[in-house]
Order: sequence, then C-alpha cells, then structure tokens
Amino acid sequence: MKEEMKKIPGVDILLNNEDIKVMIGIYGTELVTFSIRNVLDKIRANIIAGEKATELDKILLQIKKTLRSIGDKSLIEVINGTGIILHTNLGRSLLGEHVLNELKPIISNYSNLEFDLRTGRRGQRNSHISELMKFTCQAEDAVVVNNNAAAVMLILKTFAEGKEVIISRGELIEIGGSFRIPEIMEASGCKMVEVGATNRTKLSDYENAITKDTALIFKAHKSNYYIDGFTEEVELSDLTDLAKKHDLLFVYDLGSGLLRKPEGLPLENEPDVRSSLKAGCDIVSFSGDKLLGGP
Repeated sequence: MKEEMKKIPGVDILLNNEDIKVMIGIYGTELVTFSIRNVLDKIRANIIAGEKATELDKILLQIKKTLRSIGDKSLIEVINGTGIILHTNLGRSLLGEHVLNELKPIISNYSNLEFDLRTGRRGQRNSHISELMKFTCQAEDAVVVNNNAAAVMLILKTFAEGKEVIISRGELIEIGGSFRIPEIMEASGCKMVEVGATNRTKLSDYENAITKDTALIFKAHKSNYYIDGFTEEVELSDLTDLAKKHDLLFVYDLGSGLLRKPEGLPLENEPDVRSSLKAGCDIVSFSGDKLLGGP
C-alpha cells in the first residue's frame, strides 16, 4: 500500500502540469486546487480499499471531470419530446410570459416579503398568499412551506407525534427524490398503522384499527400510478365521516396540486383541493410546482 501511495503525484506537481495550467486559466487556481485535492483523496481511499494507484493521464481526466461538474453550467434548456406535458424531471410546470414579467422586478429588487409597510414592522410571508388560497380552495386557512414533503412532515409532527396514524397499505407510496410515506412517518415520530391489503382496503379496516392512541387517518393520492383489476378503495366522504365519528383528524396528501376542477380539461378523475375540503378533509397538502404553473 505504501508503494502505491508513493505513486500519487503531489498537488504542486499537478498544478505545474501544462494541461492543468490551461484549466487554471479557465477556472482559476482556487477551484483547480480544490478539484485536485478532491481527486487525490478519492485515489487514496481506493488504494486503501485494495486498488492500484491511478495513472497520471487518468488523474488528469478525473480532475477535468470534477472541474466541469463544478464550474460549468449544468442546467440547460431542452425540448420536451416525452409526450408527458407536465414532466417533473424536466423543470416542473412552466411559468407563462405574463407571470415572468410580473416576477422580474420583484425578484431582482428588494420587496416587502416579510415587512408590513403599513405598520413598519416585520410581517408574515404567508400573508401574500393565504387569502388567495383561502378563496381559491374554499379553505379556512392556508400555509405555504418549502415543498409537500415538508408539509406532510410538519402535519404529522404537529398533530400525531407519539401517536398512531392509520393509512391504507395501498397508499404507502414513494415518489421522486426517495420520498416515502413510511419513512416520513417514522421521522415525524408517529406510529404508522397499516390497514387493508395493497389492492383492497375497506372502511371496516380503518374502523377496526382505531384505538385510544389514534391521532388521525391519513390518505395519500396515488398520482403517478394506479392499481387496476381486483381492487377496492373507500370513498373519501366515508373516510371523513369515520374520522368525525371518532373525533379524529383526516389528512389528505394530494401530491399533484390541482386546486379546483378546470373547465375543458380531461381531469375529472384527478382529485382537487376544493372538492377534498368540501368532502370533509381537515387538512389537505399538495405541491406547488406540479400542476400549478402560469398562464
């Protein structure tokens, strides 16, 4: 191992390499030095793991690759030819020109984000959106957080920490970014109680699982897949009635974020926030960058 370690070139030697000097002219000495150290650390770790020392030409390639990953612009405009109009891996839903024009003077200058111009004191950032959301969704109140995963975590942490949360086995979903309902529940400190089967869950499954330690019933919308065939799912109104009967909260994770049914679009099977609240849901969480875009 010692002999292999001796084969690793020093940082100063690499900085004087002609290829690296070209990189210094592009990226600067500080970033190049950082990249060199980064690559050499990985080579040392590989040698400790039993590998041979990396040859100089391969070291140079790794340094250049590291520099490009840090110093070059990685986000570029692409053409969406997937057939999926709202593709969450291609930048989420698009903002229209009108919205961008409205945003530009605000995000390029100071704003009253958390400042009450009337009183001259600190304000609340939710005040800019809460009344609009209350009107649009016909909700009692609204709070905006970083993303829907954060919303679910905050809901469970606030209302169910140390208590039981009932959810159908058919709704233990995972979405992009390794967001898994079971892991979120564990992290929030609540006890997940699975009911029913993957393909069939009945109202009695929920009711039989209710105990004195139950805090809420949780429903998750399967927005990016569906189960077909021999299936059964409890109607939303029946679940909300059950929650009220036992004085429990009912929480619906809608995911996609359809605020209300739009006219002229084939979204009749997509649940929306307004209808869910009207059906008796106590709390509805959803994303603000999936279906929500700009005109």
